[in-house]
Amino acid sequence: MKYCFFTPSYRGDLERVRMLRKSIKHFAREKLKHYVIVPQEDFDIFQTALSDDDGVVLLKQNDYIHAMFYQSKLYRFIKSILPTSQHWRLRRYEGRPGWILQQIIKLSIPDILINEDAALVLDSDVFFIKPFSIQDLEGRAEVVRVLVRLQPSDESAMHRDYMVKAREILKLSVGETDFHYMSYPFFYYKDWGRSLLEYIEREHGTPWQRVLFNAVWFSEYCTYGIYIQEILMPDQLRIIEKPFYTGIWDRQDFDAFIAGKLTYNENAFCIVVQSNLSISPKNYSEYLERFLDSSI
Repeated sequence: MKYCFFTPSYRGDLERVRMLRKSIKHFAREKLKHYVIVPQEDFDIFQTALSDDDGVVLLKQNDYIHAMFYQSKLYRFIKSILPTSQHWRLRRYEGRPGWILQQIIKLSIPDILINEDAALVLDSDVFFIKPFSIQDLEGRAEVVRVLVRLQPSDESAMHRDYMVKAREILKLSVGETDFHYMSYPFFYYKDWGRSLLEYIEREHGTPWQRVLFNAVWFSEYCTYGIYIQEILMPDQLRIIEKPFYTGIWDRQDFDAFIAGKLTYNENAFCIVVQSNLSISPKNYSEYLERFLDSSI
């Protein structure tokens, strides 16, 4: 099976992507192609910044996402002249936010990958902290595929709404919500992903991107995970219950990380410094250097 890395991003996360690439080049034992997919308007910025990195394949997300997900210039003009009380009339034309577009592009992996069979999906705010290989992550003695399924003890980390929404999209009855599939790296197998999209289209009788546009919000990871485990149910699946990352989700976690007091998951190969904390990568890039130096 041929693998690659896969990261949706945008200009606000460019420095995070550069950190991610630096960690991959230092710690990855296999030299895998890394697909980085960005909005069309950010393409030139990324192309310039990553011009000396021959491991990156840079693509435009607009080539794979339907136009309905984007606000048109006409929409913005009409909204600017329409009374605020009437803005509700334009909701069907307002598109979707960037984080939804990044989820759509991940689900588009079967249309993007040509020579690869599977992608290790990584968001921009991830970087590796020690050497790893595909076999280290899959832990396989024979050909097998993995799905990371986490069962947090903290209620706030359950993501119950996303699990409910995923079953609605898949037209399944109500099920358990005390676990989820949001993890990094996320193993996305191209043939299973294609099967998921075809299933959604059969169940709804409409293109899958339209289905997810109408859903408004969802989790690509939970939708994929529930489909694999509860509908496809493949024989070669191995469920992993320990995450491959340590997460920095709030300022308290970040302060502990900077002070060298962060508790790391025993199975962690990477760190997630959640980008919505509004912490500039400049504030912690030197700590990546410490991991790089410690591995020499």
